[in-house]
Order: sequence, then structure tokens, then C-alpha cells
Amino acid sequence: MKKHLLFCSLFMLCGAAFSQVSLTVNVPVAGGLYGAMTAEQRNTVTDLTITGWLNATDFVTLRDNMPVLAVLELSGSSIVAYSGSGGPGGAGQGYYPANEIPYSAFWHNGGKTTLTATILPQTLHSVGSHAFQGCTGLLEVNFPASVDSIRYSAYNGCSGFETINIPSTIMYIGPDAFASCGGNFYVSADNPNYSGLDGVLFNKTQSLLIQCPNSKTSYNIPSTVTVIGWDAFIGCSMLDSVNISTTVTTIGQHAFTNCTSLTSIELPSSISTVSYGLFAGCTSLQSVSIPSSIDSIGDLSFARCSSLAELNLPYSITYIGIMAFWQCTGLTSINFPPQLISIMQQAFNGCTSLDEAILPSSMTIVSVGAFAGCTGLRKVVLPSTINTIQSQAFSNCTSLEEFHADNPLPVDLSASNNVFLNVPTATCILYVPVGSEMLYEVAPKWEDFQNIIEDPTIGVATYELKPFRAWVSNGTLFVNDIRNGACVSVFAANGAQIYSGLSPSDNLNLNLPGKGMYIVRSENYSVKVVN
Repeated sequence: MKKHLLFCSLFMLCGAAFSQVSLTVNVPVAGGLYGAMTAEQRNTVTDLTITGWLNATDFVTLRDNMPVLAVLELSGSSIVAYSGSGGPGGAGQGYYPANEIPYSAFWHNGGKTTLTATILPQTLHSVGSHAFQGCTGLLEVNFPASVDSIRYSAYNGCSGFETINIPSTIMYIGPDAFASCGGNFYVSADNPNYSGLDGVLFNKTQSLLIQCPNSKTSYNIPSTVTVIGWDAFIGCSMLDSVNISTTVTTIGQHAFTNCTSLTSIELPSSISTVSYGLFAGCTSLQSVSIPSSIDSIGDLSFARCSSLAELNLPYSITYIGIMAFWQCTGLTSINFPPQLISIMQQAFNGCTSLDEAILPSSMTIVSVGAFAGCTGLRKVVLPSTINTIQSQAFSNCTSLEEFHADNPLPVDLSASNNVFLNVPTATCILYVPVGSEMLYEVAPKWEDFQNIIEDPTIGVATYELKPFRAWVSNGTLFVNDIRNGACVSVFAANGAQIYSGLSPSDNLNLNLPGKGMYIVRSENYSVKVVN
């Protein structure tokens, strides 16, 4: 019996601790909310009605000093302008205009998740940037007739919304204002700038798809749409399929970021680029169809698409952006089109399942960290056109078995750091053109490879060794039997060019800068000499 009574007492105490506490507070002077309440009231109030005057500092009180605030009624209050560092945006945000929910009012280290409802002031004109970002407990949003602007990311991440009502008076909705929000959009038919269809937010003519709520599981984009806006489907974690109409000519940045249930996508031939971060974080994405109309893969476009195993890039691709396939841990194979010019920094960093990388002769540079952390990479082929390999390009490629360097002159790596960090250079075979073994054996960082093999199939068509007469005497290079007017180039063993010019006759004399091995090249022929 005593145990039963004790349990009932504890249950009643717990219920009291989380019970509704309502309070009405009048603030006659803006900035006075904190002092108008006791510490106990601030700590326990759940439903708060405020009348009077507020400024940005009062929103710091609401955000940071009321841990269980759920319902906020502001219809009887007005917001005045504030200048200073005491607002919710901190020292970096010095001015807060009148009649606007302040910048970052309820967003700091995540939103104020206890909020479930807000009734805005009747004199309000604008909801400021990030004002309610991350307030995942909000169930609904309604705007008084005075509001005409909803600024950047104002309600970003309010995933608990059941409805989002846009009245006729809203003239401006900023980028990401409702990104990653739940609930359907209902737009007044009298709104001159915006419209709603099937719960999705559009511009008035429905040529621009602005925002899809994250409650959608599948969606067919209407044929009226020509532009899918930035972040239009961001955070739609339940979306498993989407059909993109061929009327679409532009897909904005991050449009499908973190659509974690999306398994496949077919891009229309009406677009020309895969934009920045387009499918980043689509962890279930397995299949992507990229048409030949596309010539570039934007930065971070497929970052963290961990289920993407294979990707067939059309020949039209010339550019793969920064971190484009970063941490695509399931990617086992990708073709590099013959017209590809650039693979940018960290493009394939962390692609731990990638088996081989055979780069086309259209490329000249391997960028910083391009294949860093590709721990499953077994084979690399660099064409003879590669003349620059930047820092960490192949660092932590711990499974490399064969590395083909088709340039007869080792690329100068003296200024590039950790290019082969943790590469098993003791066992990985470095294949080089015939006649180049000695050059690679002494070149910085290439010399770390303990197994260097001359491959007769490399570079024969372009670089054929021919012993035209070239010798060194007392530090002077003598070259005979070269065609008048032919271009002659001389390189040091590390690949640095020390001379290039047109031969004035059939012979050339040149003072060498120091001891070592040199290679002389003219008209696709080359010969090695030692000083």
C-alpha cells in the first residue's frame, strides 16, 4: 500500500513538473521583458502572452531563458528597432529593424524545439532571416495581414509543420525560407506572386518550383516548370521517386540534397550541368542517368552518395568539380570521358571501393587530394599529358598495386606534399616508358617506388627514343644532326625544363646548370645524357 501511494505521489509530481503554466506579461519599455518576470516564471512558463513593446534583446530572453516555452502570443505587442550587440544575432548583427521578428530570434545552436505555436504581432511586416530556423516543434504558421516579407531561412527545418498558409499579402519569400519543412503549402488565390499546387509552393505562373514539403514520398514535376529552385527538395527524406519534366532547363543548387530515400534519378536532356551539391547526402541513390547534354559535374554534386556503385559519364563531360564524389564509399567504377579536362580538388576523396582510375589524355593536372583516401584503388593510369600532380593526390591509397606514369619525364613533385603518403611503394609497381627508368629512380618522390618497370607499350607513338648525337663535355651539352628551325627542349631529371628554343642550325651547344641526368627532346625524339 505504501509503495502504491509513493508511486502515485511521484506520478503527480512528474505531471506537475510538465504541466501547462500560462502567464500574461506587459512590457511598457522595449528591452524590459527579462525584468518583468521572475526567475521562476521564466523557468516554468509554457504559454506566454506579451503586450506592450519589444526589441531584439527581448527575443534573447525568449530564446535562451525560457526552457519550456511552447506557445507564444504576440498579437498585442509591437517590435521596435534596435542597434547593438545584445540581439539574438550576437556581435555580428548590429541592427534589427522595427516590425520584424529579429534575425536568429529562435535559432542558436539549433532551433527552439519546445515552441509549438506562435501568434505574430498585428503590426509585423517581416519575419527575419533564420528567425524560426530549426523550430521542429512548430505545428502551424499563420501570418497576419500586415506581413509582406518572409526572409532567408526564416522557417528552415521546421519539420513539424502540418500546414503552411501563405496569404495574399505576402509579396516576398526569401531563399530557403521553408526549406526542409513539413506540411503542405496553401497559398491564397489572390496572392500576386505565389501559388500552390498539390501542397507545393510555386511562383504565380508555376514556372518556378520553389519548395516541396518533406512529407512527399513521390512527385511528378508539372510541365509548366522550367526552373527547379535552390534547395527545392532539400531534406525530403521520404521522397523515393521524382519525375523531372523535359521542360526543366535549370535545376538549382542543393535541389535534392539529403533526399535520403531517393534511389534513382533520370536527368532530362534539357539541362546542361549537374549543379552544386545537387544530390549531396542522397545516401540511398543507386542509379543516375546523365544525358549527353550535360558537360559538367558540379562541386559536391554527389558527395556522400554512399549507395552509388557505378556511374557512366557521357563523353560530353569536361569538368568534375571539387569534392564531386567525396565519400562515395560504394562507388566501384566510373569511366573518365575522353574529353574530360578537369578533375578538381578532393573530387574522389574517400571513395574507398573505387578499383581503378584511368585518366584520359585530355587532362594535364591531377588536383589536390583528387584520389586521396581511395583505400581500395588498385590501378592508376596517368597519360603522358599529365604535367602537374598536386599535394595529396594519391595519399592513403593503401591498396595500389600498379601505377602507370606514361610521361617519359617524371612530373616534378618537389613542391607537392604527401602525393604518395601511405601508398605501398615497396610493393606497388611503377610502370614507365622505355628509357625512363633511370629518370624516375632519381626524381623526387618517384624514387620511393622500389619496383620500376619500363613498359614498351607506353608512349611509343609519341616518344620514341632515338640516339641522335648528344653528349656532354666539361659541363656543356652538344647536340648535332637536328633539323634547322626545329624546337629543342632540355629537361633535368626531376622534369624541370631548363631550355626550350628553335635550333638556329643543325647543332646546339648549351651550358648545363649542374651535375646529373638530362633528357633532350626534339620532334618527338628524345635522348638521355649525363653530366
